[in-house]
Amino acid sequence: MPASEYLSVLFNLLLVLSLLGGMFWLLRRLKRLRQPKLVSIELQHVSHLGNREKLILVRVKEKDILLGVTPQQITALHVFDSAAEQEINEAVIPFSMLGEREKA
Repeated sequence: MPASEYLSVLFNLLLVLSLLGGMFWLLRRLKRLRQPKLVSIELQHVSHLGNREKLILVRVKEKDILLGVTPQQITALHVFDSAAEQEINEAVIPFSMLGEREKA
């Protein structure tokens, strides 16, 4: 077999493999678009307390949930409403305003 035939076979093989890869990528993208998000769950923060214990703050819809996680169980410790978060944010004084507050 001449070298040109080897190159032709190699080119066709790479073409078929790239087309297969593109099809799988496209199918994966379409699958994600098709599935509706029923519940939006976001991981906000994780604090490790020990080797296997941790506190996890999770946002589900408009509520933040503090979870205690051990190897044996998961416990909801507290549920924070978004209104409580807004009150905390409004009560916080920016660092740049601290000097102005002391002068007054």
